[in-house]
Amino acid sequence: MSRKTFNYICSLVKEDMAAKSREFTFLNGKVLTLHDLVAVALRRLGSGDSLVTVADFFGVNHSTVSQVTWRFVEAMEERGLHHLKWPSNESEMTEIKSKFEKIRGLPNCCGVIDTTHIMMLLSSSDPA
Repeated sequence: MSRKTFNYICSLVKEDMAAKSREFTFLNGKVLTLHDLVAVALRRLGSGDSLVTVADFFGVNHSTVSQVTWRFVEAMEERGLHHLKWPSNESEMTEIKSKFEKIRGLPNCCGVIDTTHIMMLLSSSDPA
């Protein structure tokens, strides 16, 4: 992620991240800045690492990682949803699905966030 993108994300969530009264700290007692908070949340969400692994990486408690991540997600729900767009009609949905299948072999995919593809196999008895 570029610094410009990171700073933009910080600007989106700044008010919501600062609105709560609780200050989060590193294990050494230093207060986490907005950039620290966003970095913790993005690392947790982007890596899939455990709370403990992310906490050890940043030098914070695992409960801090959990609370910061939830606060970040809530802030993004409030401020960042205008960056996500659902297809507006059936023909647009069909076109997007067709493009994903053609480009990446992902049938019935109408959108992605990040780039992780988890193959899900249904049992033969599942009507999905």
